[in-house]
Amino acid sequence: MADKNSTSERLKTASAEIMKRWQARARAEVPAASGQTSLILENSLPNWLDLLADSLVHRPRSPEQLAQEHLQRVLSSKFHGRSRAVIPAYEMKQLIFEYQILREVLFEVLEAGGKQLVPSDRDWILALMERAVSVAATEFADRLKESQEQFLLSIAHDLRSPITSAKLSAELVRRFSKAEPTFGLADKLVKDMVRMSDMVEKILDTSQIRAGGKLRFSIQECDLNSTVREVLADIKAVHGDRFLLVSPGPVLGLWNGDYLRRVIENLVGNAVKYGSPTAPIRVTLEQTEGKASIVVHNEGTPIPVERQATLFEGHEGHEGHEGWGLGLPLVKGVVDAFGGTVFVESSEQLGTNFVVELPKRSRAAAGSEKKAG
Repeated sequence: MADKNSTSERLKTASAEIMKRWQARARAEVPAASGQTSLILENSLPNWLDLLADSLVHRPRSPEQLAQEHLQRVLSSKFHGRSRAVIPAYEMKQLIFEYQILREVLFEVLEAGGKQLVPSDRDWILALMERAVSVAATEFADRLKESQEQFLLSIAHDLRSPITSAKLSAELVRRFSKAEPTFGLADKLVKDMVRMSDMVEKILDTSQIRAGGKLRFSIQECDLNSTVREVLADIKAVHGDRFLLVSPGPVLGLWNGDYLRRVIENLVGNAVKYGSPTAPIRVTLEQTEGKASIVVHNEGTPIPVERQATLFEGHEGHEGHEGWGLGLPLVKGVVDAFGGTVFVESSEQLGTNFVVELPKRSRAAAGSEKKAG
């Protein structure tokens, strides 16, 4: 027969009272909770209290039992964090504050009338409470990130049509206008629309890569040397003549020209954004019989070693900058699709090198040849 005075039994008996007091305080002290219905406000926490009560019995448990209960508690806390993240008013600090209130109310009720908990039970509750907060907060952050990415993806899809329409209109104005001021403005508008269109495509491609999807593109013979020269000519018009190309001449391969150009634009753009504002930026091309390589070099503050491994995942801050954005994940996705590799080398002595190695017959080209055969 269970001991009615045990912490577990007292917790089960007082669970309803704990929830009642917690809801009252949460509504009064957590701004996001004030307008929520009882069902939304409670969601997973009563289940979590039941699991907590059960975990206090028969300790220590076997590793198998402990693992199973741990899984249940984690799932309960995950549900709590995820459900809060879909409510616009909730912030991370409010989610954590809910658990702080629950902890205070729980001990207030269990230790009412001077009934102090056994120190080992109190420590156990505090440890599981801390774990629950960590799991719920992590899930809250992950869910919020998913929602933001979905929102960005939705916006990108919606922008496709009006940008295309505006670009066509500007091209018509440019084609038929004879007045120099109008032609110049229309030409600038076309270029701006192209840039906006490229940004939208970058968002959509990066989202597809992160979701584990494959980029779809056609393959044709490209000259890497010519593509780099075109990119550098465009960038020089904006950032001045500080770009150097070291090349053996034509570097031919079977790739996709548009995606190849975007790889180079992103790597050179990152060198401009994060490198020294005065030192030259050097692009070096090399080739063997079956492989081509691109090395984009810049001087300036090196990238910390601990960040280099995750740099191509995106959202990595560097020396006060908000993040590396969508460019580097897209670079990796394109290079992977070509069957190549990309990596970074960065130190005080070396500077920063972004290195891309590509087979001259990309993976997509090799795949199409196999199908044809």
